[in-house]
Amino acid sequence: MLNRLKAHFVIIVFLLTVSLCLTNRCFAQSVRLSLINKGTDNHDKIALVVDHAEKIAGVKVILTYDKNMISFIKAEKSTATSSFLHVVNDKTPGKLIIVMASAKGISGDNLVLISFEFTGIKRLAETKSAKIAVTQIQLMNEDLQEIAGNRPQYLFKPDL
Repeated sequence: MLNRLKAHFVIIVFLLTVSLCLTNRCFAQSVRLSLINKGTDNHDKIALVVDHAEKIAGVKVILTYDKNMISFIKAEKSTATSSFLHVVNDKTPGKLIIVMASAKGISGDNLVLISFEFTGIKRLAETKSAKIAVTQIQLMNEDLQEIAGNRPQYLFKPDL
């Protein structure tokens, strides 16, 4: 009898957890970096893309790169995030800290959040170990609830 009650309790807790995730939309988001423009003068643009976004209103990203191989030029908001306030801290070479926020969230598929312009991407492609990595990412919805997202070891290794 006691084992049966424990089994029912576990099932009820599991179902409540699933229902809370469904109502709060706490699905994991797949995030990646994609080369969007092979520029002239060795300037290339890379975009931070979310595969599926549901009311994303806040973003914090820490991006690292090999400062001896490539150089950061600038970051630009996308059309979708044009209403977001954003700060890009590039004070430490080899590390970018990006914070973006808006009162109203954005939704969509393959949504570009921000793009980065670098020089030296071709040199990065010639090495086996160099990469651009997202070491931390946090996504928040309009209700200030964290949206789970992936954080692969590296998100961009160019194959130019």
